[in-house]
Amino acid sequence: MQVANATTLLRVHRRGHHAGASGASTTDQGRQGPDRGDEPDACVEQASAHRCPLEVVVVELPLGRLDHGEEVTDTQRATEGENEVRQQVFAEEHVDSMPGPQAPSLLRETLAMGFHHVALATRDAAATHAFYTEVMGFDLVKVHVGPTPNPGDGFSKHFFYATNTDVDDDTAGDRGAAKDLIAFWEIKCDDIGDNYEVNINKAAGLPGWVNHIAFDAPTREALDRHRVRWQQHGHRVLEVDHGFCTSIYLEDPSGNMVEFCLTTRDFTDDERAAATQLLVDPQPGFEADPTMIVHEALTST
Repeated sequence: MQVANATTLLRVHRRGHHAGASGASTTDQGRQGPDRGDEPDACVEQASAHRCPLEVVVVELPLGRLDHGEEVTDTQRATEGENEVRQQVFAEEHVDSMPGPQAPSLLRETLAMGFHHVALATRDAAATHAFYTEVMGFDLVKVHVGPTPNPGDGFSKHFFYATNTDVDDDTAGDRGAAKDLIAFWEIKCDDIGDNYEVNINKAAGLPGWVNHIAFDAPTREALDRHRVRWQQHGHRVLEVDHGFCTSIYLEDPSGNMVEFCLTTRDFTDDERAAATQLLVDPQPGFEADPTMIVHEALTST
């Protein structure tokens, strides 16, 4: 079916589905941790694999165009007046946090955007939960359970951890807030199976140091607390001074590298100016070797 100057959207509804009890809990009593010999308790209760039929609705929307040629639907495109109202409301809500009488004009410069969450698959939810709560120090804040799109009676659990749980990590006063999250998938589906690769570097055929996830350590004290906690869980920790930041590294139960990183200075004007040239340089020169320290484990595994 073709409709002139229109776009087709697919809206998927889960017919007959309604929210039930959370179905997610943690069990901390008696857990010995991932780096001790005992098996940790299950991190999340098994949810019933409730599947609901899907209803697909096809919606035809008229198209408009932006000045630079991108197509947008008329229902999505704001009028000039609507944009002015939105900008005014935003400026009024945030004016107290912006400096000077030109605060509304500084919106673009003062807004910061980071990741809401990064999501990875895991084949061992219990080990992943123990590592990210006990070793990393994060808090489990949400488990979303739903059906998989594949045929069968499978389900998926999407579980989220707040990473800003240390007082020094929470400079904005958003401790445990619904942002700065890391999430994982536990998938139970016959079509997908249970032998999928969860090590992102191994799947790409790369060394373990290439793809990794770095979490911010805003102070030296915070970085040291994370390092000591790792050592207390029996890990040998590599600390690297890169010149502009200092990092510590560890692998999670899936073999993915995680990092806490402390920024130690601002980037210089010379660094910023040279960045684009270095990016395209086919034979760039090397920077000075970083300083490395190995911190031995404080307990045996």
